[in-house]
Order: sequence, then C-alpha cells, then structure tokens
Amino acid sequence: MSIASYPMQDRRGSSRAATPQRPSRAATHALIIHRAEIVRLGVSTMLASGSACEVASAGSVYEAFRLASDVHPRLVLFDFTPSEGPEVGRLLAALWPRPRLIALVTRGREVAPADCISVGIDAVMLLENINRETFLVVVRRVMDGLGPIVAGF
Repeated sequence: MSIASYPMQDRRGSSRAATPQRPSRAATHALIIHRAEIVRLGVSTMLASGSACEVASAGSVYEAFRLASDVHPRLVLFDFTPSEGPEVGRLLAALWPRPRLIALVTRGREVAPADCISVGIDAVMLLENINRETFLVVVRRVMDGLGPIVAGF
C-alpha cells in the first residue's frame, strides 16, 4: 500500500497556492575521537545509517580540537580511558557551544560509569555489550537532553 498526495484544487480548476515547505532540520555535526580506526569507522557507520549526522573523526585529542574549531560538533563520542578520560571530558565540555558528550568504553578498562558522569559526560557506553539499536537510542536520548545515560554495563 502506498500513500500519495496531490495538490488541492478548488472547484474552478486552478490549484491553490502551495504552502511553503518546512525548512529541513540541519544535520547534526558529530565528532568521533578514538585511536583505533576500526572503531571510528564502525561508530561512524552506525551514526550515518541511523541518524542525520555529518560525521568527522579524529585519532587523537589534538586532532579532535583542531576539527572541533572548524565544524563545531553538537555531539562528541570519545574513547574514555582511566588515565586520560576525565581530563579529555572536561576539555570537551569546555568547548563552545558545548557539545553533548558520549564516553566510549571498551572491555578490560577499569572505568566505572560514575567516573564518566562526574566530569560532565552525558552518556557512557560499553561498546562490546551494545547493539546498533541501543547505540542509536542512546544517541537520540542524549541529543534530546535526557540523561545521564549508561548502556552496556
């Protein structure tokens, strides 16, 4: 079954003036920061396939800050390590305009969700324990301002 719409016509046969279309929602700029290129590619693919995000990625925090000054991301997903994660989270939270922050944690690292949330991060995900749908739900909720969110722990 398909749905089609046709322009309305009045009884005299002339078509009504077209209503102006709503402006399309601007794409959300997302920035992925992770040392492993395979992780950056996987996260980028999930974001691009399930949301209206323009995705940039960086292999280091230095490169990420250079990119952030150009694209002003509204969403930043980054590798949270026990040694660098808290400081990187604080630095990213200081960007203007402040982006939504999602910490990406991998198995084997001693990171508790509370460690991430306490530095101002909006969501924490343990990558090995989530699927694509859960990932996209977390991203949508973070972008809607709901949180803090913990997934996969």
